[in-house]
Amino acid sequence: MEKPVPNIYDYNDFRKFLADFQAFHYATDKRYSKSSLSKLLGLPNTRSYFNDVLKHKKVTPVFIDRFIRVLKLKKDEAQFFRILVLFNQAETADEREIHFNQIISLNRTPKRLMEKNVYSYYQNWYNGVIRALLHIYDFKNDYAGLAKKGFPCISP
Repeated sequence: MEKPVPNIYDYNDFRKFLADFQAFHYATDKRYSKSSLSKLLGLPNTRSYFNDVLKHKKVTPVFIDRFIRVLKLKKDEAQFFRILVLFNQAETADEREIHFNQIISLNRTPKRLMEKNVYSYYQNWYNGVIRALLHIYDFKNDYAGLAKKGFPCISP
């Protein structure tokens, strides 16, 4: 069974999308290599730019637009890709949250409403951390000890 063309809306990491996109096209056309993508991005003297991006080189707004052109993304997909890059490259939690909310509003995958109690669980990042810690930490009503195990630290 053939792998489907990567769908940008299935990704929360633009680098993973780029890697999957390149691998998908390379499987049918060996000229679609990582170094040839660097050339398509307007870098004829560099063979490693695409690889460098996959290894977390920061992508500038100019190259975001070049990627969109090379990937032949439609208008909505292009907007999603732009925000995904900003989200993945955000330097603060506030920036990430802003871009994450934009990603959610732009995502075209089917959605369903969560029950209120489920939503409240996911509203705070530390709920998942505490749950995971309870599987590995011998908890004996030592809330301060449990809190110290979290990173960043959680208040008891």
